[in-house]
Amino acid sequence: MIATWRQAHRVAQLAAVHARADLDVPPDSYVDVVAAIRRADIPLMFQDMPGHFGTYISPATHGPGILVNSGLSMPTLRHTAAHELGHHQLRHGDSVDLGLDLWESQTPGAWTGTEMSAEAFAAWFLMPRPAVLRGLRLLGKDKPRSARDAYRLAALLGASFRGMCRHLANLELVSATTASTWARAGRARVRASLAGPYAPVSGGEVHVLDTGMRDATVHAAAGDLLIATPTVHAELKALGGDSAGWEQVELDDPAEGQLDLLDEPRIACWQVTAEFTAPARLGSGSAAGGWSVLVEPVSVRDGIDLAWLERHQNDGPNTLEEQTK
Repeated sequence: MIATWRQAHRVAQLAAVHARADLDVPPDSYVDVVAAIRRADIPLMFQDMPGHFGTYISPATHGPGILVNSGLSMPTLRHTAAHELGHHQLRHGDSVDLGLDLWESQTPGAWTGTEMSAEAFAAWFLMPRPAVLRGLRLLGKDKPRSARDAYRLAALLGASFRGMCRHLANLELVSATTASTWARAGRARVRASLAGPYAPVSGGEVHVLDTGMRDATVHAAAGDLLIATPTVHAELKALGGDSAGWEQVELDDPAEGQLDLLDEPRIACWQVTAEFTAPARLGSGSAAGGWSVLVEPVSVRDGIDLAWLERHQNDGPNTLEEQTK
């Protein structure tokens, strides 16, 4: 029986390692949670449900099935889906996550053993040590040195900022006190410090493109901002000439563009739009030796995962969509 977070993490870490192997997810990469759930052969449905994080339906009650609130922010949505997958991988019964705040409360007694282990699974599944260390290398760091580093790591792995701060302490890359201090700074403040004068443009995630990101893959959703530092922004373009789905943001006052980002002037910004549906490689010849990053689209639609549904369209009415009507 799981009674502490330490016990939950011990069980969940092993379960997450096995899940990544079973679901063909490399240990050092970003996780496409929807694809992973599809490989687990679990119907996944998104629906706008205010106040509701997610639901897991176990095989014992006509499952398995996962229902996730499509109104959540993308990092929260991804974490919730991984949390519900954790219930499945850990062989839990039905679970409805309504009032439990998946991001704030780690207070003893606030979580049951099953919820602690599913929450720990989500952290280890989305942010395993190899993936975090690879992200740090892209940032040119041996360990995170600031809340900005934690945010940029979270953006690379599609995780929540506070979830990343908390997990960095689990990984013993920062102290629990430091992680708590960074988390208290808040996503909005750290995000604004990275976006500089472009912060008001959108509330989406900020992806900083600097020379250290050479050959990296960035996963971006509509509303996200691509912030380019001076060493790469002068000639940044879509290789092959396709610029659909992202557009450069121009400030009303050109002088505002001289504000600093990461202590560097003359930053530039591109915003991802809803038309961004196919991967694009952005490159710049201004960086030494040429430079590029691959930007992959991340999107969620209401309703059942169509790829899963197409695979099972002849199985009869026993699907999550039918169960939730």
